[in-house]
Amino acid sequence: MNKKLAPPANTAALFIFLFTNVILFMLFRMAFLIRYQSHLSNSTASEMFRVFLNGLRFDFATACFLVLPIWALAFFKRDFKNNVKNVAALPAELFLFWAALSGFLIDIIYYDVSGRRLSYEIFFLKTDLREMLIMFGHYTLGLILFLVLCGLLTAAWWLIQRKAAGCFRGLPPKGFINRLVWQIVALLFLLVGFRGGFQTKPLKPSHAFITSQTFLAHVSLNPIFCVIHSLKKGSPYVPDVLPQPEAITITQNLVRAPGMDFKNPHYPILQEPSAPQKTPPPKLNIVILTLEGFSAKFVGAVGGIPGITPHLDRLAAQGMLFTNFLAVGQRSTDAMAAIGCSIPPFDDLRLLESPLHQDNFRCVGTLLKETGYSTLFLHGAKTGSLNLNFFAQMAGFENYVGKEKIRREPGEKDSSWGAYDHIALRQLNAELRQMKEPFLALWFSLTSHTPFELPDEKYLKAAKLLPNRALEATLSYVDESLGDFFTQAEKEPFFKNTIFFILPDHTQEDTIGTYDQQHIFLIIYSPGRIPPRRVESLSGQLDVLPTIVDLLRLNTPFHTFGRSLIDTSVKERFAYVERGGHMGWFEGPNLLLASEEGAVGLFEWEKDKNEKKNLVRRFPDITGNLKKELFAFAQTSKRLLLDNRLAPATTEGEGVKSHFARSCSDRAK
Repeated sequence: MNKKLAPPANTAALFIFLFTNVILFMLFRMAFLIRYQSHLSNSTASEMFRVFLNGLRFDFATACFLVLPIWALAFFKRDFKNNVKNVAALPAELFLFWAALSGFLIDIIYYDVSGRRLSYEIFFLKTDLREMLIMFGHYTLGLILFLVLCGLLTAAWWLIQRKAAGCFRGLPPKGFINRLVWQIVALLFLLVGFRGGFQTKPLKPSHAFITSQTFLAHVSLNPIFCVIHSLKKGSPYVPDVLPQPEAITITQNLVRAPGMDFKNPHYPILQEPSAPQKTPPPKLNIVILTLEGFSAKFVGAVGGIPGITPHLDRLAAQGMLFTNFLAVGQRSTDAMAAIGCSIPPFDDLRLLESPLHQDNFRCVGTLLKETGYSTLFLHGAKTGSLNLNFFAQMAGFENYVGKEKIRREPGEKDSSWGAYDHIALRQLNAELRQMKEPFLALWFSLTSHTPFELPDEKYLKAAKLLPNRALEATLSYVDESLGDFFTQAEKEPFFKNTIFFILPDHTQEDTIGTYDQQHIFLIIYSPGRIPPRRVESLSGQLDVLPTIVDLLRLNTPFHTFGRSLIDTSVKERFAYVERGGHMGWFEGPNLLLASEEGAVGLFEWEKDKNEKKNLVRRFPDITGNLKKELFAFAQTSKRLLLDNRLAPATTEGEGVKSHFARSCSDRAK
C-alpha cells in the first residue's frame, strides 16, 4: 500500500465500520424478505434487483449516519493526538452496532403486527412498554435465535474490522494537515452519503416507492433510516399542484352535505346549516363499537370465511351492512382520528403523533355534548395506552374508563394488554345503564391484538378454519363477547333508542399491497329504526362522523373529509386511504396510488383485488382526473391542519350558536 496516499488508521477504520454495516443491513434485508416472502406477488427478477439496489441507498445512508458520532470521537480525541489505535475499540461503536441489531429485531416483529416498517412509533411505546415486552416474550424461540445470530455477527464484524484495520496499523503517523484533510474528506463523504447523494431533495422514505407494490417498497426501506428520518424531518410535505382556492373548491364539492354551506372562508371545510331547523332533532343514543384488527375476509356476512363470526353475521343480517367499507390506514390511532373526527392520516402528518392535537377540532364528542349528550370512551387497556385518553379528551368525551376502573369478577384475570373484551363489554353495559340519555359511547376492543391471548383455551381447541389458529380463536372469542353484549343490551331500556356503529379499526396485516389491506366493514344496527340492507358502494371511516350528524339531524357546524352514508344525493363515492407511504384514492371502480412525486399505480379494484395490472399508463385521462382530486384533497386537508383552520376555538360553557355568530367577525381577511 502506498503510504503517502493511505489515510490515517482511524479514518480508514471509519470506512471499514461503514461498509461492514452496509453488508449487515443487506443481510437483514434478505432475512426480512425471506420472513415475509408470502407478500410477494408475481414480482419479476428485474423488479427485485431494482428494489435491492434502491435499498442499498437507504443502507448506505443509515451506515453514514451511524459513523458520524464515531467520526466526532476520532476527530476530537484521537487523530490530533497522533494516536493510531483502531477506532473499533471504542465502546460507542459496539453500542451503535447492537442498537441497529435491536432495531431490526423490533422491526421484523413489528411488521407482522402493523404491516409497516418501524419508524417514529418506537418513541411512543413508553406508555405501553410493559405490554410490548410481554408481547415480545411470546416470540421466545425467535429471540433466542436472534441473540445467537447477534453474537455470531458481532464476532464476525469485530474480526473483519480488526483484520482490515491491521492493514493500516503499521503506517507512520500523518502530519497535522494530512490528518485534517482526511477528516474533512471523511465528514463530507458521510454527510453526502446520509443525504443520499447530490440530488435536489435529500433521501427520504418516500423514495422507496419506485413500484406500485407497497411491499416491495417496504423491502427497500431500512427501519433504522426510517427512525432517524422521523427525528430529523421538518415540516410535512404539502402538495402544491393546484392553486389553493381551486383545491379547496374541489374538496368542498367532495364533502358537501345537503342543507349545509361553507360560510366562513377562513375555515373553508366547516359546514354550517343553510337555514334554521324547523323540527327538533331526534335524541337518539349513539354507541360506536370499534374492533381491533377485524379484516373483512374473516367475516362471513361480508363474503369472508363463514363460521368464524356467527354473531357479527347475525347483526349484519339485521342491520345496514356496508360491504366495501375501507380502513383509512394501518394504525389504531389513525382509525380513531378518522372515526371520531373525520381527519385523514398522511405518512408525515398524523393527528395523534404530532402537535396537531392542540388544534381546534369539532369531533363527534364535542358536537353531541353541545346538544346535550353525555359522553363516554371505554378502552380495556391501562389509561394512557396509545394516548387514547388524550384523544378522548380532544374529541369531546367527558368520561374515560380504562382498565383501572373496570370491575372484574372473582378469579378473572387480565391479558398482557388489559381487560379481556368480555369483561370490558360487561362494564360498557353497566356504564350505559347509568348514563343519562341521550348519550354517546365509544368502546375500543383489544383482545384481538397480537399475541392473541385468550381467557379460555376452549376457543383455541375449536379453531379449525384458519392456518393461524390463535388468530381464528381470538376472533371467535371477540365475536362471542359481542353476542353476549347484545343479548344483555337488548334487555335494557336504552336499547330501543340506540343506534350502534360496529366497525374494525384496521385489518390483520397479511395482505400487504392488495384491496384486502384496507377492506373492513361497517354495520349500523338499530332494529325497528334502521331497516336491514346491504350497501355495496365504496365508503370508509371518514364517513362515520357525517353519517352520525345526518342521522341525528344535528343543526350545528361541523368539519369532515367524508360524506354521510345515508346521503342519497351522492352519485359516486370516494374513499381516501394511507397505505404505508402511498396515498390511495378509491373512486368508482378505480384505485389510484400516489406518492409525493405523483401517480404510481392505477387499478380496477373490483376486478383486480391483488393489484397486479397497473393501468396508469394505459388510461392517462382517468389517472389525471383521480390525481387532481386526490392532490386537491391532500393539499387542502394538510394545509388546513397545519394552519389550524378546521374550526375556530371554543370556550367551555358557551353556546355553540353564539360562539359561531361571534366567529363571523374573524373570517378570512
